[in-house]
Amino acid sequence: MPRCLLALGANLGNREKTLQNALREISALPQTRLLARSTWHETPAVGGPTGQHDFLNGAVLIDTDLEAEKLANLLQAIETKHGRKHKVRWAARTLDIDLLLYGEAAIDTPELVIPHPRMTFRQFVLAPAAEIAGNMLVADAGWTISALLDHLRTSARYVAIASTDPQLADWLVGQLCQQLKTPRLENFFAITPEINDARSLTAVEWEQHEELRNRLPSHHKKEKQPVTPVVSGYWPQSEHLNSPVDAVHPALVIALTPTAGVLFLEPTKTQPLDSKSRIEKEKVDVEKLLRHVGHGPLARIAADTPEHAIAETLAAISAAWPD
Repeated sequence: MPRCLLALGANLGNREKTLQNALREISALPQTRLLARSTWHETPAVGGPTGQHDFLNGAVLIDTDLEAEKLANLLQAIETKHGRKHKVRWAARTLDIDLLLYGEAAIDTPELVIPHPRMTFRQFVLAPAAEIAGNMLVADAGWTISALLDHLRTSARYVAIASTDPQLADWLVGQLCQQLKTPRLENFFAITPEINDARSLTAVEWEQHEELRNRLPSHHKKEKQPVTPVVSGYWPQSEHLNSPVDAVHPALVIALTPTAGVLFLEPTKTQPLDSKSRIEKEKVDVEKLLRHVGHGPLARIAADTPEHAIAETLAAISAAWPD
């Protein structure tokens, strides 16, 4: 009997009553037993239309003999019964139920992806889930739920952008720097001679650098305030780049892939002689890293327009650090 983890949320109507009713309906599903539920967490809406009310979010642990696809369909039927309409992405909703984990299964079909592809970087999902299932492993991330949550809460706020197209990663970093008014990590090494390479930046060096130190989690500060992340256009992995064991690694990786056939950027007219071979090498490297189990919090974004890519990335960062 697979042990499954669900995420529940609501930000319309009587939120708590809706969630309580949903719990009863989940526990009444055939071949299913409700084991535990988290407390309700009030969190701001992320992405979507502006002016939304805060969500109540929670997590539920169940045992079931239902097949994953059947369970997902029954959960969607409960959503529909409570008035959920799947029309505008991230819009306000009476009830949202996501199937996060289905035992240790890895499922990737047009209808269902398990583990849930956005659970590793969403604190509003991880925080309630950690209350009741902190030791559950998120298979593709290679980390437990508690480890993912702790990483987002305690690591330096550093976001690495990865893409099969290095020029696209560079473009997205520039957009984030403009919109978030946040620094680019690569720029520190042009003005700080004692730090030779971002790939070998250590935690001690991060702490010693005032501008980087300001991007530590807000609970490290005397007064809590919003903290924007530092961003970079590469993804350092110690086993890949031979960086030191104590090197600072990203708190969140965003892997951007344009929809097939979509041209985001005009090709550059002049490139270094070795650029083609370098880009081909980086394409292979990024794809290999994306398949590597153990990457931790990772947002995979497939976008069909530049605006879509920026909106998805900003939503992922807001979900990782809602404060």
